[in-house]
Amino acid sequence: MNCNNLHSPYRMKKILAILTPLLMVLSANAQIEKAKKYLELKAWAKAQSMAAKEVTKDKNAAEWWYIKASAEYEMSRMDKYRGGKVNYLRECAKSAIKARQKDEAGKYLDDYQLWMKGITIQNNKEAMAAFAQASDARSIQMFRNSFLLTGDTIAYGMLGLSYVKDKQELEGVKIMKTVANWNFDAWSAGNCQGSYVRE
Repeated sequence: MNCNNLHSPYRMKKILAILTPLLMVLSANAQIEKAKKYLELKAWAKAQSMAAKEVTKDKNAAEWWYIKASAEYEMSRMDKYRGGKVNYLRECAKSAIKARQKDEAGKYLDDYQLWMKGITIQNNKEAMAAFAQASDARSIQMFRNSFLLTGDTIAYGMLGLSYVKDKQELEGVKIMKTVANWNFDAWSAGNCQGSYVRE
């Protein structure tokens, strides 16, 4: 083999073309691992900051959305992050919804399941409180978030009721009709007998 061939400009370009994407993937994986380590260490603000930068660069980066949502959820529970410029309770729900939308197959969901469950529970509590206080616009948003997070028929039914309370009867009835059809189909198939919105 001629050693001069190995150093030819064409050969070097070919090697670089092969190595560049590989190095980019390795670098991206290292960044993800660093952010996960921040989550492990409970360095929520650092993990959130990294994730926020990454989702700005790539809006389809599902795992970064999960990291962002997880960190924001933890920050929303801390006094020092409440009442500031950023409403982390609202932000974690938005990020979690993005994560679920970008990760349709649920590839990353198991790694972030505890945080996603916490976000859903927190969102549901806020939605029920808003509904009870007749804060209709807020309950509409919160129940929409719950439905987008979980696909839960009860959340969707409550969204419909919130629209009715907000005097948007047409939208409310449309949603309740969809829920009624889902419930009838589930009942007909013998599934989930006791999990329906009842009036």
